[in-house]
Amino acid sequence: MIEILFFETVCLYKKLDNPMIQKISPIYFDGHKIIRLSDLPNDQNHLFSGWINNDAFVSLEGMTENDCVQYEDYEFWFVNYYVAEKDLNYLI
Repeated sequence: MIEILFFETVCLYKKLDNPMIQKISPIYFDGHKIIRLSDLPNDQNHLFSGWINNDAFVSLEGMTENDCVQYEDYEFWFVNYYVAEKDLNYLI
């Protein structure tokens, strides 16, 4: 089962050549990989904000905005929800 999940993940990443699907890179801040929701494309910002729990936001010293989350949370959502939804829409 793990091999199948890994294969599906690799296939999803290969489909990122589509210019309509943009994945942002992490910001490295004080040893943490984070993203700022305000840096996301509008559609991703809207969808990801509705998906992520409020307790997932991180406060890092020196950053005043409260729109930072761990990059791993964004990456999980991106692969398992955002790209998967785009693939389903393409099939329909």
